[in-house]
Amino acid sequence: MNTSIEELKKINEQLEPLDRQREAALRRMLKIDSDIMEATDADIIEDLQEQRERARIHILTILTQMEPLFRQAGFDC
Repeated sequence: MNTSIEELKKINEQLEPLDRQREAALRRMLKIDSDIMEATDADIIEDLQEQRERARIHILTILTQMEPLFRQAGFDC
């Protein structure tokens, strides 16, 4: 695939906000992991585990949105 510089710039413009969202979601998930390690109450741990699962799904959703853009840029995902 021969992608022009202009096309790559457009793809990058679309990827940048998704990447920022991914980074924020990952930081959130790491914070939840830290909170789980510190928690002692079973109900709180269960709630945090549910939050972690939602954060994981959110990250997967973002990566799914990023995949076609990477393919457009010539990367095999």
